Amino acid sequence: MDGIREFLTDICLVGAAAFSVAWVVFVNRGRLARAAEFVSRLPRSSVAVFLFFAAIATVCAQKSGTNGLMRTTEHAGTAVAGTEDGWRRASQCLPQPPFRVAEGVSAPSVVEMFRLESETTNETHSYAMPTNGTRCEKWWRRGAYEDVFRLDLGGFRFPLGTNLCDYIWVYTWGMAGARLRDATNRVVATGVPMSAVPRRSQFWSAATTNGTHLLTWQDFFLNRDTNTPVSAQLELFPNGDYIARSNEFERVYRRVNPDDWDDDGYPNDADQNPYVFDEGGFGPHQTLPEGANEDAYCWVDIVVSNANALVTFTGDAPSALPDPRFVARVGETNRVTILIGKTYIVTCPMPIAVVDKSSADIDVQRESPTEMHICWPVEIYADEVQMRGGAAFAMVVSPGWLGGRFTWTNSCCSVSSSGGAFAYSCSGSCTCTGCAALGYYTYESYCRPACGGACGCGSHPENGGGDEEGE
Repeated sequence: MDGIREFLTDICLVGAAAFSVAWVVFVNRGRLARAAEFVSRLPRSSVAVFLFFAAIATVCAQKSGTNGLMRTTEHAGTAVAGTEDGWRRASQCLPQPPFRVAEGVSAPSVVEMFRLESETTNETHSYAMPTNGTRCEKWWRRGAYEDVFRLDLGGFRFPLGTNLCDYIWVYTWGMAGARLRDATNRVVATGVPMSAVPRRSQFWSAATTNGTHLLTWQDFFLNRDTNTPVSAQLELFPNGDYIARSNEFERVYRRVNPDDWDDDGYPNDADQNPYVFDEGGFGPHQTLPEGANEDAYCWVDIVVSNANALVTFTGDAPSALPDPRFVARVGETNRVTILIGKTYIVTCPMPIAVVDKSSADIDVQRESPTEMHICWPVEIYADEVQMRGGAAFAMVVSPGWLGGRFTWTNSCCSVSSSGGAFAYSCSGSCTCTGCAALGYYTYESYCRPACGGACGCGSHPENGGGDEEGE
C-alpha cells in the first residue's frame, strides 16, 4: 500500500513539474526565442565548456543527495547531518562494536590525550534525572539546536587537555569542552546534530556518590526529527577518565599518561614501542650480574589485586642487581629477587601483598594496602677493645655467607686488617679519646655503614682516661 501511494505521489509531482515548465515557456515564449538566438551565435567551444562544467556539477549534486547520512569523525563521537526514519536507522550513525579491550594507544589518541579502553552495550542504563540533578531551564523552556552554555561543576574539577576545569562548556550536540571553538579539548558522548524540544528534552547535571560528575542529554532528538530520540551522557572522573553513553552504547575512555602513552610501565623514552602495551612487560625480568654470589640473594612472591599495575622496588642504596620495576598482571604471582640486607620500599597503585618468601628471616612491614617495606636484616658488629695500641678486634657479619669486605675512612688511628680481623695502631700522643673507626661493609656493590671497636686510646692514663673496668 505504501508503495502504491509513493508511486501516485511521484506521478503527481512529475505532472506538476511538467505543467509548471509548460506555463513558463508559454508566458515567456518571446524572451526564450531571443535567448535561443543569442546562444546560437556563441562559439561552439564556449558552449561545450559550459555543458562540461554543468555535467560535473549535476553529478556532484546527485552524489551529495543520495549518500543519505553524512559522517564526519570528531574525537570520540561521530558527527552526522541528515535524518532517516526511526532510531533504528539513526543509530547506525553511532559505533556499535562488540566489547573489546585496548592493547595500546593510537597517535591521534596521544594528541587528544584520551584512549578508548572498552565498548559495551548497556540497555538497562537510565538517563532519568536524579533528585540532586540541576536542569538547564533555558533549553527546557525554549528548546535548542545549535547552542552552548557554560556549566559550573560545583567544586568538581576535571582535567581536560592542559586545563583543570571547574566549569565546562556544554553543547546541544552531545559534547562538552574546556574552551569555545576548541575541538581538541572536548569530550564527546555523541557529537551528532541534536535538538532539544521544549518541555520534552532536558539537559541535566549531577554529582554522584562515587565522586564522579554526570552531564546528561535526556530525550533529545536527532537533528529536528522527533521520530529519532537520543539520550546521551558523559560521566567525568576526577583523574581525567570519562565514560560516554548514547542510548544503549557505553564507551570507557582513559586519560593518556603523557610520560607512558601505552601505560605498560615503561617510560616512552625507554619503550621500544610506546604505542603498544607490551605483553612481555608483565612480571619481573631479572638476571643476576656476572660473577654474583647467589647466596647473597633471596626472593619474595608478590601478587597485585584489582587491576594490572606497576610495581616499584626502591632500595636504600645502589647494588649490582638493579632495583626491580615491572608491570604485574592482576592475580598472578611474581617472584622478585632482592639482595639480603638491602631495605626496599615497595609501592603500587593497586593493593599489593607478599604471599611467599624464601626465608622466614625476611621482614615484611606493611605501611598501607599499596606500600610495604621488605628486608632480610644483616647484623654487623665488632668486639670491643679495652687495650691501647695494636689491639686486635674481629668484625662479625650475620648471616656470614655474603662474601663482603670492610673498608675504613676517617679513622684517627690506623687500622690494619687480615680477613675479618682488624688491629689498631695508636701512638702515645694519640688524643682521640677512644673513637671507633668508621667504614663500610661492601658486597654485591652494596655498601653498608660499619664501625670498628673502640681503639682504647681514651682509657690510657696519659690521656686522662682510666681502665673501663675501673670506671
